Amino acid sequence: MQKSRILNDKFFRDNPLNDEITYSDMLITEYFSVSDQEFAEEIDKTSRPFFSDERLEKIDQEIDLIESAATAEELIRLMRKKLDIVSHKAIYKKALAMQEDFMPLAIERYMRSRQDIFLELCACVFIDAETKYLNRLYESYHDIKSPYAQALLCVVFGMNHMTTTTQLLLDEYHRFKKYYPDEDYYWCPLHSLYILR
Repeated sequence: MQKSRILNDKFFRDNPLNDEITYSDMLITEYFSVSDQEFAEEIDKTSRPFFSDERLEKIDQEIDLIESAATAEELIRLMRKKLDIVSHKAIYKKALAMQEDFMPLAIERYMRSRQDIFLELCACVFIDAETKYLNRLYESYHDIKSPYAQALLCVVFGMNHMTTTTQLLLDEYHRFKKYYPDEDYYWCPLHSLYILR
């Protein structure tokens, strides 16, 4: 990638990454907890012994529901429920397994949703989506209603090394800083700019 006159070493010196936990850090952690088999198994192995029998039963029931979802609509309805975080791995796997049906509907709902957990789960799936869906998300970016949904999508673009989004990420970094100063949204495009650096 050829650096723009604006996105140069001085930009990165003047805009260092934060040491605090940000939305981008949380999404990336969530992504690896659902997508990386070894990481997910390690979390399960160290966490499950401390779960109550009720919680384990709830997780098993949720995973059964997720795995038996026959349509993208059913899966999206489950994603809107308050599922145990352990069940998120099953959502991720099922969504990618039915990507042809899931992605168009998920993109449409993502653009209007303001429900954080749904947006986060979608973003985890989007990171591993086929290029044609990532391009559709990029083309539709400015039609997305929620600034949080836009911020998460900035992370998705960076995780996919979509250099075509560099100018958008830079613009969003400045826009989020200006219009949402009390939120951490601007760390998402900045984090991605560092990935694309």
